[in-house]
Amino acid sequence: MNTAQNTFVKITTAVLVLVGLHGCKGDPTPQPKVGPDTIVTVEITGVKNDVHENIKMKLKGMTDAGAPPMIPNASVVGDKFTVELFPVSDVQAFSKKIDFGRVVEVKERTVKVEFEK
Repeated sequence: MNTAQNTFVKITTAVLVLVGLHGCKGDPTPQPKVGPDTIVTVEITGVKNDVHENIKMKLKGMTDAGAPPMIPNASVVGDKFTVELFPVSDVQAFSKKIDFGRVVEVKERTVKVEFEK
């Protein structure tokens, strides 16, 4: 092996070791901050069976910009559809974006909605 090849191997090895030690951060997408101040619960009453996915997609589009929206929990009991999602920093501003029903209450980090077609 000549000097140039030897230098290349040493540099490549050093880079691989550093990446391995530091961790490869190949995905530049920022991850949303998760905590009690970013999760919102939306309780929607009067929901029909065929609109749950549409509501979830709409809610995802209403979360804070800069990080991908996440829905860690969604459940249906009777006509009540409950969705937890994040990141949402301003619950009041978030609730004003709801156009699929009438917001009947905003308390702490819970938004209650009566579904309207």
